[in-house]
Amino acid sequence: METKILICMGTSGISAGAEKVESVFRKDLEQNNLIDKCQIIRTGDRGLFRDVLVDVITPELGRVVYENIKPVNVSDIVHKHILHGRPVEKLKAGKDYEQFFSGQMRIVLSNCGDIDPENIDDYIARDG
Repeated sequence: METKILICMGTSGISAGAEKVESVFRKDLEQNNLIDKCQIIRTGDRGLFRDVLVDVITPELGRVVYENIKPVNVSDIVHKHILHGRPVEKLKAGKDYEQFFSGQMRIVLSNCGDIDPENIDDYIARDG
């Protein structure tokens, strides 16, 4: 499995600068010869306004959720997490992030934050 970088591109994410965050990710990945080893996925809004939300999923570490990400934070995530396998602790979502979602059972929005809502293949791959 390749590394996946999920970036919240819902209304709140875009308002918080998600498009610039994505652009900086692409540039940093290219500069570090990682662009072919990482997949950037533009996801929908999850309903928690801590944008820009970025999830990094690697085979070694699984899923790590980062919150309030700005373009200036991207280099740390690429170098520390993706290149060296050490999550950036100061940028990780806290326990309140987990608590917000723990009491929810998402049905209609169960794939929100995991797939690109504009990609029909992502939807079909989830039995859509």
